[in-house]
Amino acid sequence: MNRERLIGKIFIIISIIMLLVCNIVYAEDVDYNIGKSIFKMLFSTIAFILVIILAIYGTRFIAKNSKKFVNSKYMRIVDILNLDVNTKIAMVEINNYLYVFAINNNTIIMIDKFPKENLIIKADGDFDEQLKKYKQKYAYDNEFLDKLKQKFSKPFKKVNNSIDKEDRNDEKKH
Repeated sequence: MNRERLIGKIFIIISIIMLLVCNIVYAEDVDYNIGKSIFKMLFSTIAFILVIILAIYGTRFIAKNSKKFVNSKYMRIVDILNLDVNTKIAMVEINNYLYVFAINNNTIIMIDKFPKENLIIKADGDFDEQLKKYKQKYAYDNEFLDKLKQKFSKPFKKVNNSIDKEDRNDEKKH
């Protein structure tokens, strides 16, 4: 504790001595010249602009060269949609198939896989029209599956709809 006080006192004494001994410096030059001041200002401005330009082109160069390390021969990222800070949906092309992935902090889940030929994107078309065409393309398969679901769900609906006396009384009250 005494040592800490001694160090504190020494620090205070040194700072007081520095404040009293040091001369105050003014921004004054013996050879003051307006031309020299303008030259210094122009030189500083040009140097600042050059540093900014080098930073811009340097980042572009690094970005172009880093694509070589990110790209792959067998995979290509078609699109990425950021849903949240930690959640993304990515569409990746692998061997003429498109995979849709949900990417989170800790997990990657494959949502869908379909042939590349099935995806036709027209920038000039309306999204609703494209969605209808896509739905119509698979309407036959969906109709078959719907009929199959209906056939299998009928027996299960009968079992699930059986209501006992207590449930009937509750339904009558509401």
